[in-house]
Amino acid sequence: YPAERIVSTLESLLRKMVKLGSVEESQGLGYLTKDIIIMINNTIVNQAQYNPNLLHCLLYKQEKLKYLADQNQHLVPYFSNIFDMLDFLSLAIDEESNEFDEAM
Repeated sequence: YPAERIVSTLESLLRKMVKLGSVEESQGLGYLTKDIIIMINNTIVNQAQYNPNLLHCLLYKQEKLKYLADQNQHLVPYFSNIFDMLDFLSLAIDEESNEFDEAM
């Protein structure tokens, strides 16, 4: 799926930026990474219902993305809507799962 490639690309870019260390060295990657984050942000905020695969991929890599975002502090503000949406979805899934378990 294209969504898997987008999320994997974001993860790879964030990993490369962590390895490079300084902001000056990773400036070119930073612009590309920021653009991908903004694209994902706009997609899930404006068209989440049409992109379930993107949401699924983001949920699957949620912990890795949060860890890598924390390593790249200058990019954290761009992740706020994404992480809010993922936290909301995780909570909703957990509640549904608990209700299903109780019904059994």
